[in-house]
Amino acid sequence: AGLLVAGASVVVVSTDLLGGVTEAPAGLSDELRVSLLPELLAMLGQHWLLGVGAGSFAPAYQIGEPTNLLSPYFLNEAHNDWLQLGIEYGLAGILMLVAGIVLALREGSGILALGSLPWVRRAAMLAPPLSFAAASLVDYPLRTPSAACLVLVWLAYLRHFRLERASAAQH
Repeated sequence: AGLLVAGASVVVVSTDLLGGVTEAPAGLSDELRVSLLPELLAMLGQHWLLGVGAGSFAPAYQIGEPTNLLSPYFLNEAHNDWLQLGIEYGLAGILMLVAGIVLALREGSGILALGSLPWVRRAAMLAPPLSFAAASLVDYPLRTPSAACLVLVWLAYLRHFRLERASAAQH
């Protein structure tokens, strides 16, 4: 019975039988992401100092949503984690982001500098966090706790691995 209710719910939501707000179709969603960029940059310019507050992107966007982007589809996230962090958290979020990028680059360059490892292995070690960083430009993969934890654990592994190799090389 539960599966039947869940299945019926999916059908109702996916076919928009209720006429409510739904997620945009794939083609429209891609076009919307491109159209949003100037608006997101403007929001960042307006709120760079203090931000609009954690988790308040959607209501802040609705306040200044341009009429040419109005549609029956609801924009709940910026579809760009990098910009949304600055919009929501302001300068503090931007500084944390810069610090995180600096640390990730430092660890990544440390891994790349390990000449004792084959190039393919070094590149493979960096692929997961780089993939999430790239995906964050057009979506919000790190908004799920499991993905965020995976990236943090992976970065901690890279640091541990690099420090362990550097320590072994000194002895």
